[in-house]
Amino acid sequence: MRRTPHSVVAQPLVACIVSNRDFSFTALRRTGECVIAIPAVDLARQVVGIGNCSGRDTDKFEAFKFVVDGEIIRLRSRMP
Repeated sequence: MRRTPHSVVAQPLVACIVSNRDFSFTALRRTGECVIAIPAVDLARQVVGIGNCSGRDTDKFEAFKFVVDGEIIRLRSRMP
């Protein structure tokens, strides 16, 4: 069997590229923290919208109707 870099990895990996032209890059450098979330399929429309605008000039929580519920981020329409 041919060995590739992917065949010798013991655990699944996730890669993320953040350009220094993105607002996320500045926030990541400032805080040293980030979260990689895998949203449910029914959030696809919001996820695409969030990815296509900048947090530099848009409050994404307000624009896409998300709220923080303790440690969980929810759509306002899904609040219990």
